Amino acid sequence: MQISETRQSQENMRTYKITVPKRYAGARVTPADYGPEVEGWIKDPKDFLFIYGETGCGKTYLASAVCQDLGARGIKCGFEVGAEVFLKLRKSFDRDSLQSEWEIIKKYRSAVVGVFDDVGATGCRDYVLESWYNIINHRYNECIPTMFTSNHGLEQISNLMGDRIASRLASGIVYKMAGGDRRVKCR
Repeated sequence: MQISETRQSQENMRTYKITVPKRYAGARVTPADYGPEVEGWIKDPKDFLFIYGETGCGKTYLASAVCQDLGARGIKCGFEVGAEVFLKLRKSFDRDSLQSEWEIIKKYRSAVVGVFDDVGATGCRDYVLESWYNIINHRYNECIPTMFTSNHGLEQISNLMGDRIASRLASGIVYKMAGGDRRVKCR
């Protein structure tokens, strides 16, 4: 019994290296960037967190900070830019690909906290919509904690990606980030 408790204790103390974009490697969670409902999700990720706002308002920074915070607390977290999911899926159709389409989809459906940045930024062809639906629906049905960021609000997501996807994204916390484009330097 004591060995089991020791292993559990060691597992709880483990930290995970989380890969986020290099620009955001030093991103840190600061309460000024979000509201109390987002803070609650970060402390105890459950279900979905959908953050949207204008280009450059800090969504990717916050997503990167959240991933790093979770990893430091021993919670596995995967960060992926939405458009890159589909680059990887397209690559899976190459003859020399090492991963099948199903293996890639299965990775994104996996039972770790997932962070998908820039949902809806790619063209929404039928294949893209079907793939997003497969990922989002599985994570929704299995109650796997997932954070999504987008430049689009839920109404726009509904128009771009359909009501089924928008409804699932709306099932958890929906938070609009305010602020202008932080990338634009004032002169």
